[in-house]
Amino acid sequence: MRDTNSRFVSRSLHTRRIRSRRISTLWLVFALTLTLPIASVATASDRPLFDYSGSPLSRLFVDLQLGVQAVSHSDVDFNPTITSVGVGFWLFDNIGIDFFLDATASDDTEEAFTLEIDQASGFGLRLQSPPRRGLSLHVNLGYVTYRIVQLEQDARGSREVVENFAGARLGIGVAQRLRAFENILITGEYRNYLSDDELQADTLAVGLRVNFK
Repeated sequence: MRDTNSRFVSRSLHTRRIRSRRISTLWLVFALTLTLPIASVATASDRPLFDYSGSPLSRLFVDLQLGVQAVSHSDVDFNPTITSVGVGFWLFDNIGIDFFLDATASDDTEEAFTLEIDQASGFGLRLQSPPRRGLSLHVNLGYVTYRIVQLEQDARGSREVVENFAGARLGIGVAQRLRAFENILITGEYRNYLSDDELQADTLAVGLRVNFK
C-alpha cells in the first residue's frame, strides 16, 4: 500500500524488461558472494549460536551492514546506497526475530531525477540453517515501511516528491563465523521490498554480525 504526495507515470513494458534483467543480475552477484565465505580458510566450529543455560543476553545479536540498492521507478533506475543496523533475538536455536533501521548513505541521480530511500524500518522472522564449518544460510520474512524522496529538476525549476510505502520484506543471506573471533560473523544478504507494483526495490548488503555471549 502507498501514501503519496504526488504520482509518477506508470512504467512501460520496456522498463519491466530492464527490471527483470536487473533482478537477474542481482541474483547472479549474490550467488557469487556465496562462494566467498566457503572459500575462506578462517572457518569455525559448528557450535550452537547461543547457550540455553546462559544469560538471555547471550541470545542477542547485532547486524551492521552497508548496501547498494537497485530502485526502479517511473521508467528510471537508481542505485543509492544505505547503512543498516539490526538488532535480533534468538527464540530457539536457528529461529529468531529481528528489528532493523536503514538510512541513506548516498543518493543517485539519473537523467533529471535524484532519488534516495530516506529511511526504512521494520521487523522479521529469521529462519537459519544449522551451521556447517561456521557457514549458515538464512531467510528473513517480515514487514517494512520506507520513504522515498525524489527531486526532479528541469527548465521550469525543481520539485521534491515524497512517497511512503509499506509491505512485505524478503531477505536471503549467508553468515560465516570466524575462527579467531567466534562471536563475529561476516554476512551478506539480498533483500526485496514487496510493496507496490509501480516500484521495485532490491538491496545487496554486506557487513558484520556480533553475537553476545
